[in-house]
Amino acid sequence: MKFSFCIIIFGCVTYGVVAKAILPEMVKVDEIRVITERLAKVEGKLTKVEGELTKVEGELTEVRGELKHEKERNARLNHGVERRSYEGEAVAFYAVIGTAAEHMGQGQTVVFDRVLTNIDSTNSLGGYSATTGVFTAPLSGVYVFSCTIMAVDAHSTHVTLQKNNDPLSMIFVNGVNGHVWDAASSTVTVALTKGDTVYVKHIDNDHSLAGVYIAGQSTFTGFLLQVQNDEVQVVG
Repeated sequence: MKFSFCIIIFGCVTYGVVAKAILPEMVKVDEIRVITERLAKVEGKLTKVEGELTKVEGELTEVRGELKHEKERNARLNHGVERRSYEGEAVAFYAVIGTAAEHMGQGQTVVFDRVLTNIDSTNSLGGYSATTGVFTAPLSGVYVFSCTIMAVDAHSTHVTLQKNNDPLSMIFVNGVNGHVWDAASSTVTVALTKGDTVYVKHIDNDHSLAGVYIAGQSTFTGFLLQVQNDEVQVVG
């Protein structure tokens, strides 16, 4: 009995010693597990935040690209890059009928054969032709054209300023009823695309236009007012 009691006492003491040694280790394991779980949660949140940041960075890159494109577009619309590249470009002509154009037919192009000014700094095949009487736009843009005609003596006739096959304006001179050597003019502003043509077309049949007397009496002139940006649709 006494021996059994001693064994019990020894067992209790041993358990106490072992428990005292192991218990702190178990507590540490639990704390480590809790910390690990918290870290896992934090890492999950960080991963989510990183994903959101990546998405935001992508959106910012897209917005920056759009802003850059818009700035470039506005610069072109305000003739920034294009205006600098076209700086110094000049297109202008002035021509007169040298000798009276007599017995002109219906639908005939009026040729202003004496050219006093013909500037085309693009050195293209455009500009005014003294052979055909046709102006061909070397650049897209806004142009101004003016035409004055004088009828020979008592002739009366009509002419039109034409853009390609479309009339822009009509000029009528009335040399009858005492209005001999009658003259009239027309000026137009029109948008042209490169390659468009402008010319003066005789409408009636068998009439004559006056030529030079001291200076030009029947004249045709035009010039480039403003280069048109390629991205902007030309209307006119």
